Formats: sequence, structure tokens, C-alpha cells
Amino acid sequence: MNHKKNTANLKTSVFSVIISVIILAFASCSSDDYKVPSYISELASVQKTDDGGYYLVMDNGTTLFPAQSDREYTVKPNQQRVLINFEYLDVPIVGAYDKAIKIYSIQDILTANVVEPESDADLNQFGNDPVEISSLWIGDSYLNIRFTFGYGETQTHSICLLNNKNTRSATDGKIHLELRHNAKNDPANYKVKTMAAFNLRPYLETEIKPVKFIVTAIGFDGKTQTFETTYDND
Repeated sequence: MNHKKNTANLKTSVFSVIISVIILAFASCSSDDYKVPSYISELASVQKTDDGGYYLVMDNGTTLFPAQSDREYTVKPNQQRVLINFEYLDVPIVGAYDKAIKIYSIQDILTANVVEPESDADLNQFGNDPVEISSLWIGDSYLNIRFTFGYGETQTHSICLLNNKNTRSATDGKIHLELRHNAKNDPANYKVKTMAAFNLRPYLETEIKPVKFIVTAIGFDGKTQTFETTYDND
């Protein structure tokens, strides 16, 4: 398996965490015929269409056509993971999509490639500040991670997933990855919960299945968290 094609320029591989605060406004209604939409919240991948539009691919492979939307969305140059609130629509679908939906909200989440630093000097720039993983799973060839980090609002933090050269030659047949956090000396005044998605496709393009991953992070107590996850799709 060739990991070189997954190695990114280190100056552009550190992705800033964007903290989005969503304020949900609830209005009281006196009308008996008012219907509260039945929201569904899911992660999905945005795919561009030839006409400049987009459709969505859920983690189970279902394709969604945004027939209606309460939010404008600008398609990014590269593939992007999003968190969407939506409901299914019973309307005719134009094109080879599985289902039509109405989007109530669509929010980008941090989407990045796995970084493969080649030296200890490169490795050091990614920091080793606490970042605590609460859950992770593989969907649509991405490693999706929910995590918490300390924030003080004085610096833009960096979150990266590394394939460390020191563990790249592990003999256990598993791919070892590290979630790294660089707080850039920002004080941890409070904790922020967020999520990110990291592209695993270069590691999954192999005839050897299943592909097993070990993911580690340094928690708030200074101890190493260790998670194992497996990709076994054909």
C-alpha cells in the first residue's frame, strides 16, 4: 500500500477547528394545525454535481437529493463532511438518487486527510495538548471522531490525525494513528465538544480485509486513550 499519496504539505495539513455555536429558537404556537417537522440528524458527505449543485451520501451509501432547503450551501473545492438536519420528502426525484429530502440545517465539520510527518521536527509542530475522544467510527471511508478539548478563545487551535513514522512499521498488522491537538498556549478555560472526519481511503485501497486501526489520544488526565476500529467492507 502506497502511503506517499496521502502525505500532505505540512504547511497546509494543520486544519483549524471551527467552533460553531448553534442557537435553537423555539416559538410557541397557538394554532392547532401547526406541524413541527420530524428532524433527522445525520453525518453525510457532500458530492458536487456537474451543474455546480450537490447531493449527499450517507454513511450507509444512501444518496440524498436536496429537493428543498432552508439554508444556502456553498460547495467546497474538496470533499466535505457535514452534519445535516432534514426530513424525507415524497416527491419525484430527478436523477439517480435514492431519496429526496428537505434540509433544515447543514453544517460543515472539520474534514481532513491523515498526515504522515517524516521527521521528529515535523512531528513536534502538531502539539500534544490534551484532547479526549468520546467516540469514533468509520463511515463513507472516513474516520469520524467526537472529541473534547480545552479552549480559552485567544488562539485558533489545530487538530490533526497522524500516521506517526515511529509506529508506521508496526508488526501487528494494524494501522496506528494519533489524534493530536495544538492549543498554541491558549488557556483551557472551558471544554468544547466537537467532531472531525479524516479520510481513510488511501489505507482502505487494499485487497487485504479487514483493515484494522488503532487510534490514540492524550486525555485530560495525561493518560493515553486507545481505541480500535475495523473496516471490513468489500
